[in-house]
This record gives sequence, C-alpha cells and structure tokens, in this order.
Amino acid sequence: MSLADRKIVFLFPGQGAQYENMGSELIENNPVYAAAKEVLSEEVFEVIREGKKEALEKTKYCQPAIFLNSLALYFEFKKAITGYDMADGTDVDAVFKSPLSDVPAAMIGLSLGEYTALCAGGKISLSQAIELVNTRGNIMSKGVQGKGAMIAVMRPNLDLLKDIIEETVKNVDSDEVIAICNYNSPQQVVVGGTFKALDEFERLCVEKGVKKIVRINVEGPFHTEVLKESAEEFENFLKNVEYLPSDFRIYSNVDGNVYGDEMNKAQIVQKLKRQMFSPVRFQECVQEAIKCGYDTFVEIGAGKTLSSFVKKIDKTVEVLNVEKLEDVECVLAKLNSQA
Repeated sequence: MSLADRKIVFLFPGQGAQYENMGSELIENNPVYAAAKEVLSEEVFEVIREGKKEALEKTKYCQPAIFLNSLALYFEFKKAITGYDMADGTDVDAVFKSPLSDVPAAMIGLSLGEYTALCAGGKISLSQAIELVNTRGNIMSKGVQGKGAMIAVMRPNLDLLKDIIEETVKNVDSDEVIAICNYNSPQQVVVGGTFKALDEFERLCVEKGVKKIVRINVEGPFHTEVLKESAEEFENFLKNVEYLPSDFRIYSNVDGNVYGDEMNKAQIVQKLKRQMFSPVRFQECVQEAIKCGYDTFVEIGAGKTLSSFVKKIDKTVEVLNVEKLEDVECVLAKLNSQA
C-alpha cells in the first residue's frame, strides 16, 4: 500500500511519555521550539531545554515539553511529506494548516495530546496553543496537588469495575472522589480518585479477584471531578483563543466525535473545559476513526504507548512510530511501501 492509498491517523501522546533529554535533537533548529522561546518564560524554556528527568515529571513543565516535542517532530514529518522549504518564508502555522497532499488524515491525542492534535491540525495557532498548554499545565498541577492518584486496571471486566466503584462510593465519605478516568484499550482502563477512595477501591479489587492493578506515578487524579474547579478557571483562557477551520478530522477525548467546522466557539470551549475533568475515551476515538476507513496510525512523539493501545484495539490496522528525528525517513519509506 502506497502513501496515496492510505487514510492516516496521527497520534499524539499525553503526560507520562516524557524522558530525559527529550527533544534535544530538535530544540536548537526547529521553528516550533523557536516560537516557544518567544512565548514561554525563560525558566520554563530552560527546564525544557535541559531535559532533566526529575523536572520533566512535574506537570507544569511536562505538559509544554511533551507538546513541543510531538509538534516539532510532526512539523519535520509534514515538511518531509510535502516538501515545504522554510527558506521561502512559509510560516509554521501554514505548514500545519495545509492538507497532507491528497492523503485523508485525522488526529487523535491522549489528554494533553489533544491540544497537540488541535495545533497540528491547524485548529489553534502555534503561539496560542503554546500559551494554552503552558497555562493548562500550571492550572492542573495546582488543582490536583496532594489530592489523590491514579490506578491502571489491566484486562478489566468493566461491569465488575463499575460495581466496585459504586461500592467504593458507598463506603467512603461523600467528599471523596473515584471514577474511571481513561478508557485506553480493551486491556487497560485507568481509575482516578482521592487517596481514601483509592485505598478502598484497591481493597475491594483484591477482595473481588481483580487480577492486576498498578498505581501510576502522577501528581494526582487527572480527568476526574477533582479538577472541576480548575476547569472553571481554565475556561477563561479557552475563551481568549481563536478556533480556526481545519481540513483534518480531529477527535475529541470527551465523546469520540470530531471538532467539526459547524461547531461554534462556545461549543469548542465547553468541550475543552469538560476534557479536563471527564474521562479520556481514547479507545472510542480510535474505533470511530477505523469505522471511517482509517487504516494507518502514526504515533508522533515520545514513547510507543498509544501504538500499543491501538494494536490491542484493532490488530488489522498498521501502526508506526516517529519518536526521534531519525525515524522520519524510515516511516515515510514504510508509508510509501507497496508491500
């Protein structure tokens, strides 16, 4: 299958994919990072440039760092496909907004990655997206600090899991929070909540024979009601953004639907606001894209987590990764392969 015969979905990772020195090969010569240097504070940009693992584990640094790394790699990939020459004065936003030659393309991002998708798809300009992601990281960090955690449940029985969550709610105080916050694949969902609720949830999982649960090393229970007040604060920043028409199908984590051009600004703002405290429906986004005929998934950015999820959702689609600059040509060759 050649590139022209494919329908491609670009995948963008969220928080947790970061690693030491992430983006070091791109940071000096890529226009995405050049734009970030003009927008971010000197402190935040230096943390990203230095790429120290301990600093990148903090939400307020991690979110802009992952966003910039994914977007810079996507820019290099798009440039390689379309043949854009930045010397001719073409700006970065024009590269993102332009169609992918004649290839139908869609975007799915996980949590933070949804903002990468919105920028890569030309729905939000680069400078506004950088500001938005930086603000989001700060607000979310403050909103969850010391308030809870997240637990991955492997090979879940969803009916049993929902019963356990319901029983947990009955057994703890009314101000405790517990909920499914990520539907990643048939093999993994994530539950988030306050500490007391999660302790009771873990106890009930053991009691009821849930085979494998793993605590996740994050700052708090993202995509739960814990962040509802933070989302109210974030809404003020979302209202200041210009949302542009896009030639790409960009899927929403909230409901698996696309950000259609028929959506008005208020609807987009409400959807992105809800995204902060609603479960991430990554599996549903992927399934919807496959229903629409998309057959090739290319993960752009750190790690291969989303690729592993897609393989568990549907084994018939092709899955590729661009994790480093050196991967661009290799993946392009595979996309153009007639095999």
